[in-house]
Amino acid sequence: MTVTQQENGKLLVQKPGEAAPTDGIVFWLREDTMILDAVTGEPVSAASVRDGSTVYAWTSGYTATTLSLPPQTIPEVLLVNIPADYRVPQYDVIVRADGLTSVGIPDRSGISVTLSDGSVYQLSLIHIPSPRDGLLSRMPSSA
Repeated sequence: MTVTQQENGKLLVQKPGEAAPTDGIVFWLREDTMILDAVTGEPVSAASVRDGSTVYAWTSGYTATTLSLPPQTIPEVLLVNIPADYRVPQYDVIVRADGLTSVGIPDRSGISVTLSDGSVYQLSLIHIPSPRDGLLSRMPSSA
């Protein structure tokens, strides 16, 4: 969908060919809306979203959508800066995480996560030493 109008924290997004003020959907952006660059995954500011740019939005099942024309809602995630012919990353929610498990590699462990669509993934975790581990030397104090 393409941003066709923006003002005061709201974006009107429409499909190509939609031009009537009642077409499309209005996304209200809040401080907790994650606005991410689709390529880098880095957060970007709402001010960087420009008219004519393509966006993808995910809304929560807990967020209401108005029955007005156009409908209005608050996206949970908004992906921006999407190159042409780019496959947009998928967004999902972890509904279950099963504690740390061994993955058979020394000094590594993993966690099993289940997504809201039922997919299960095994993630590998690498331990990064911290000063609390006592593995890092202390800097001498200056007198």
